[in-house]
Amino acid sequence: MINWTFVKTLNINLRNIYQPYDISIIMNNQKVRKYLYRIKWKNVVIKFGMSFDNSRNCGERVYRQLGHCKSWGTQRLNGSSGSDWRVIEDDFYNLYGFHMDHRDIELTIYDFTDYPFVTANEWSELNSMEIHLINSYTKLVGSKPIGNVHDDENFVKKASPLKAVLEDLFKFG
Repeated sequence: MINWTFVKTLNINLRNIYQPYDISIIMNNQKVRKYLYRIKWKNVVIKFGMSFDNSRNCGERVYRQLGHCKSWGTQRLNGSSGSDWRVIEDDFYNLYGFHMDHRDIELTIYDFTDYPFVTANEWSELNSMEIHLINSYTKLVGSKPIGNVHDDENFVKKASPLKAVLEDLFKFG
């Protein structure tokens, strides 16, 4: 399903960054616009996600989520965008009995910015890849990552024409 030979990987250890916005700075420097991500806390997978950034800052989605970590203290983000991370932290505390510290979080970015998507709907294709990662993890471990438990399971796979078919249909000459 995913041709990993075209995917660059970027690892960001939150222990090594000063403020949440540094995530966006790192991703801006790498020009990452389309990506899957994995958030791990002490080698425990917390969440898989995806973003098709069209904001002016790369990494906006993941920065907004991880910026809501309670351990950032006064630097913690307060807006509603990404605040679902607070539910993840609460679920984590209720399950394990202690709080996550952002300094123990590793963020892995799978960069699909230059990926050779095969369908005309790249967002849908990337979303399907995220679902594939979550389902593969679930088969291996027996449950979804705690950060994906509340995900909408009703993602409807809509047919998306292959780029090659569209190119053939609209070829003139």
